[in-house]
Amino acid sequence: MLESGHHPLPNDQAARLLRKHLQVISVEMRQVDTQDALFHGCWDWHSAVHAHLAMLLGSKALGWDAQVDWLVQRLEVPALDELLEELPKRGDFERPYGRAWLLHLMIAFEQHPEASARRQALQALADDLAAWLEPMELSGPDREYDEPNFVLGALYAWAQHTQNTQDQERWRAKVQAEVEDSPASLGDDNLAPGAFFSKWSMQALAIKRTLGLEALKDWIERHQMQPQKPVKIFHSVHHMGIHASRAWGLFAAYQATQDSAWLDQARAHIQAADALHEAWLSDRHAYSHWLPQFTVFAVLGGFDLRV
Repeated sequence: MLESGHHPLPNDQAARLLRKHLQVISVEMRQVDTQDALFHGCWDWHSAVHAHLAMLLGSKALGWDAQVDWLVQRLEVPALDELLEELPKRGDFERPYGRAWLLHLMIAFEQHPEASARRQALQALADDLAAWLEPMELSGPDREYDEPNFVLGALYAWAQHTQNTQDQERWRAKVQAEVEDSPASLGDDNLAPGAFFSKWSMQALAIKRTLGLEALKDWIERHQMQPQKPVKIFHSVHHMGIHASRAWGLFAAYQATQDSAWLDQARAHIQAADALHEAWLSDRHAYSHWLPQFTVFAVLGGFDLRV
């Protein structure tokens, strides 16, 4: 169930927004947009993957145990094993973006008592993502689907899940070397022509996950960072995702600093993301197949939560 202090909004507001956006996700998940046996809705494969994650985490937060059980049963099938066997043969298909979301989903899935662990296949997936990530600069320019800080977050979460201390240290060292003294700017989010990820937010989450809240607080204070209001002008439909992805980092900054100004802006960004709903709900391509998931993760305070 929802716990006060673990997400940005008051419990009643959080529950209302979760129910609202999960309803859209539930419909989208059942569409047949691809040939994949599991991830066939939500217009494209990666959106179907993070739809399952949003539905799993959101249902757990709302106490919808039957829905959680249904989702686990939906994934606990031979089609999942076939997918994990097939992915290494499919070249760059959804590498790294969709595969990083799949790693997050499998971490949440494996926490359920009825889920079977698939460690060998998933470790191979993680190793392939690690090979992609190693030469990437965490402080480099916006890369949209190829955002390295997002991929690092998935790999670090997997290393924690599997208690792989060597890989945890590997990714901590990369963050220390490439992010601590080379921060992105929140202001850049206003200019990014198509970015759905806030580069600053992804860096803030990478520091929180690998180095902890004290390190994140030091990063914010040392670089004299201040929260900003939601972006007013979108440069593309993808850019609409900036409200939600900013909210993820803004809430992490509040957790680190306990400065209410960061919480106020996390809430303002969630409200801005939610405000897109009525105007864009009927547009599957631009909005409905993916943005409700991003908003759910913002309401929950993240997407690497334990279920």
